[in-house]
Amino acid sequence: MQSIFSGIGNTLKSVGNKISSVGKTISVGVTAPLAALGVATAKTAVDFLKLKENTRTAFKVLLGSAEEAEKMLDSLYTFAKTTPFSYDTYLQAGKQLVAMGFAAKDTIPYLDGITNAAIATGSGQEGIITLSEAIGRMSLKGKVQLEELNRMIEMGVPAVKILGNAYGVTESQIYDMMKKGKLLTDEALPKLLDGMNRSTDGVNGMTTAYGGLATEMKGTLAGDLDSLKSKFRNMSIDMGDSEEAYPILQEVIKSFTKTLEVLPKVFINLTKAVVPVLTKVNEKLQAFGEYLDNVDPKKLELIGKVILGLAIAGPILIILGKLTNVIGGLFSAIGSIVGILPSVGSVFGVVATVGDLHLFLRL
Repeated sequence: MQSIFSGIGNTLKSVGNKISSVGKTISVGVTAPLAALGVATAKTAVDFLKLKENTRTAFKVLLGSAEEAEKMLDSLYTFAKTTPFSYDTYLQAGKQLVAMGFAAKDTIPYLDGITNAAIATGSGQEGIITLSEAIGRMSLKGKVQLEELNRMIEMGVPAVKILGNAYGVTESQIYDMMKKGKLLTDEALPKLLDGMNRSTDGVNGMTTAYGGLATEMKGTLAGDLDSLKSKFRNMSIDMGDSEEAYPILQEVIKSFTKTLEVLPKVFINLTKAVVPVLTKVNEKLQAFGEYLDNVDPKKLELIGKVILGLAIAGPILIILGKLTNVIGGLFSAIGSIVGILPSVGSVFGVVATVGDLHLFLRL
């Protein structure tokens, strides 16, 4: 029976170990990555939908209606698909341009020129945002100024040279026109955009044409990587039906916010409940303080010595306990040795007897 039950037990243990092993493998190989994917997709979807909603709200105000806002969003999405960059980038850049006075019909052509320039200078997605802000600020001010032109030059766009060739003047004359406030954006920005897209040639030398670079970059590694990000974002939104879930999520957040408003009402008497407890604690502390004031100083000193003695004795007792265990083990071993001495004695007796017999036979 012992053999049978032991066999069953060992078999069950073996099966249990295998099941645990499979469970660990699944947890590491499937559960953990799936959980990580869920977190990543949820964050990506929510972040994008927040950006899109904020941009939609801004466009409603800036363009005058919800219909015009949706048209602008659709135009940006259609344009984004022709470039290697994500829709998110153009939501930000488009919002900047429109907020700074660009008409909806002019936004996409300027974004096209900005995208080509960003690719040519190697500044990528950040370059699109930077150039959009610089050009937007010029439009808002109504005049081309040095601060914005310097930002473009720092990125590698020869803006002064392009404008000089477009106006037929030297770079120094362009700077002089800026100082005098004669370089108005209504005329200068279209010339700058055209010069970025197409090469210019004039008194300042030739500049490079950036036009068409966005289309060419679609087939590059950098373009493919950015397209991958866009695909992941779209997948994140589609996996959870995030567009549909977003309003519900808003309602959940609103409901939770209301609970925070109600909680103070629930706990409005918290202070009243705490005060009696604190009062009682204070009374006990005051009584203890009075006792310490009235107790014999020698008694206090004795109490202090006892406390310190106990503090020191604690570690010593631990060491002493361990030492006692060792000594106990030693005595147990001695007891075992004493216990087998009679048997050892018998063996020695037999050996002695055999020795005597052997001696007798020899005689």
